[in-house]
Amino acid sequence: PVSGGTAGAAQGTLAIMVGGTQADFDRAQPIFAALGRATRVGDHGAGQLAKLANQMIVGITIGAVAEAVLLCEKSGVDPARVMQALAGGAADSRILRAHGQRMIERQFEAHARMTVQLKDLRNALASARAVGMSAPRAAPELPSAPALVNTWADLVGLVSATITMKAGGSAKSRYDKLKPV
Repeated sequence: PVSGGTAGAAQGTLAIMVGGTQADFDRAQPIFAALGRATRVGDHGAGQLAKLANQMIVGITIGAVAEAVLLCEKSGVDPARVMQALAGGAADSRILRAHGQRMIERQFEAHARMTVQLKDLRNALASARAVGMSAPRAAPELPSAPALVNTWADLVGLVSATITMKAGGSAKSRYDKLKPV
């Protein structure tokens, strides 16, 4: 499995999560090198689990960014200035910079397919249950609107709009007509 999207693929900067034997990993290094940075995380299946962990972190972080942006807005603090203040600190991240800016600007157009993210979150939750743990942050609270949710940006927009509407704000997006749950 990989992370980094189409931009990472085009630039050869993908994060590649590999499960398999060390011999197989070594044999595939020339291919990995052309695509990005590969890390062998364990035996067969470990790469997939690493990808599920990645998807959990991405999804949970986007939700946290949405809530933080809204907290700033509702408190009368410019979230763009807060993002600037956080730059270089522990909260700084690619997700904060990219998704946070889009949330501030209310730009929720599609950037990627979301069906894969939902599949991965379902698999992550199933994997957590299989080892006897719960992962409540990996199951975001969403209004029932499956027809609207076709891409990752749809989920980001839907989560952001839901959080915004729950706080009494306007989503200023195609999700305006949704009612908070």
